[in-house]
Amino acid sequence: MTATVAQPRLDVLIRNGWVADGTGNPVYPADIAIRGDRIIEVGHVPQHATAARVIDATGKIVCPGFVDAHSHSDRSIHANPTAQSTIRHEHLAEVISHPLFSLAVDGWTSQIDGPLSERSRHPLYFSGMVHYLTHHVRECHTLRLEEAIRKMTNLPATRFELRDRGLLRAGCFADVVVFDYAALDDGSTIEQPLAYCRGVEHVLVNGTAVVSEGEHTGPHPGRTLRRR
Repeated sequence: MTATVAQPRLDVLIRNGWVADGTGNPVYPADIAIRGDRIIEVGHVPQHATAARVIDATGKIVCPGFVDAHSHSDRSIHANPTAQSTIRHEHLAEVISHPLFSLAVDGWTSQIDGPLSERSRHPLYFSGMVHYLTHHVRECHTLRLEEAIRKMTNLPATRFELRDRGLLRAGCFADVVVFDYAALDDGSTIEQPLAYCRGVEHVLVNGTAVVSEGEHTGPHPGRTLRRR
């Protein structure tokens, strides 16, 4: 007679999402199981599995955390915070469509009040990556959703040799975003820049929830990433 060994409880279980795993392949329905700072399973997680936190992602997109390849080319924005780019839509569409081009925003995390708000009065700092999804994917169809996510996640992670980042795959770090594609909205505009984007419901960084139900939770679990 053999005894059944109970599986350790999960820390986070994301149920019923449409997974864009960072490879550029079509989205597919799956659950994601997380323990500690790692993804341990992407697929069908048994119904009897338990977790400290369960996220219902029904009808939502689940993807890896975005990797912003910052190149410090944003000094002109500090000189004129309301400046429009000299690169027009048709130029940008051609560039971002190239298969080796990673999507980036050259900005930093900001907030709508306090000292940071005085230095970041531009949509770049608030809509950032979301603008690629709302404008270039949903409105203009410059990129497929899955390809845009690949260019924000796996492509830059691979280019900068950030091991175990940029993919939703067992063994990778649990950097995960859950968003409502239909409800996704930049929020911030040139006229009213101090506004957060809408539609991003959950964000996990190294397995820790930093956004829950669209609100920041307080923790700062990010870490310096070095090439491996």
